[in-house]
Amino acid sequence: MVTIYNYCSINFDHLKMIKGNQIICQNNQKYPIEKSDIKDLLERIENLYYILNNIVIFVTSNFREMSKKNLAILTIVIAIILDQVIKIYVKTNFVLGEEVVVLDWFRIHFTENNGMAMGFEFGGKAGKLFLTLFRLVAVTALMFWLIGNIKRKVHNAVIIGISFIFSGAVGNIIDSVFYGVIFDHPSYKLATMFPEKTDGALFFGKVVDMFYFPIWSGDLPSWIPFVGGDPFTFFQYIFNPADSFISVGVALLFIFSKHAFPKEEEKIEA
Repeated sequence: MVTIYNYCSINFDHLKMIKGNQIICQNNQKYPIEKSDIKDLLERIENLYYILNNIVIFVTSNFREMSKKNLAILTIVIAIILDQVIKIYVKTNFVLGEEVVVLDWFRIHFTENNGMAMGFEFGGKAGKLFLTLFRLVAVTALMFWLIGNIKRKVHNAVIIGISFIFSGAVGNIIDSVFYGVIFDHPSYKLATMFPEKTDGALFFGKVVDMFYFPIWSGDLPSWIPFVGGDPFTFFQYIFNPADSFISVGVALLFIFSKHAFPKEEEKIEA
């Protein structure tokens, strides 16, 4: 782990990003970084890739022989574990605001939000509590929907899609419910898991986000109404694995909508 205080002021000018062989601080000052630090960062990313790759190999090698129930359970367990492993790793190894440039269009940027997916906010503390409780109700409904589809023996893609949505919702619920009490919340320092003291509260944890894909940045064409000429970045939102699982799940249900939402044939009496 790169110790950013060797390069940036501890007060405000903490790490902004690491690009090439330079550290860039929040004040945009650039400092050379040791090759050993770059190697360490790449090893951290490689370890995450290794975990994901082995999970994919295991799932694909056993996919055809699984029952639909076991397929749903395995999908949910793997997705939640993967989501939490990545979040905990980022939260305990990255300083809030730290960014690692993997590619020009892909970065690991540690941020947190109080609200909805992709960093959206919703109504302060009262809104956050409402959102968490709503998620608990929603995952209960999703669970019964999943069980019903398993009994109907629908297409495996539908089972995986619902399981992904369920897993994503549960992953972000874990953040919201527990992260306020199982982590401390230091400024410009690494968070500690299970600290002796924390100023957080149950149900008021922050959701950890880290995936950032600024694929294109520039000014919008002037002929576009209202926003023409404004700077724009695609894709500007920072998200986490749970958000990704929900998006993939929704996409699968859309693609296999005939299986997910079958229309009952009307019986015409002779």
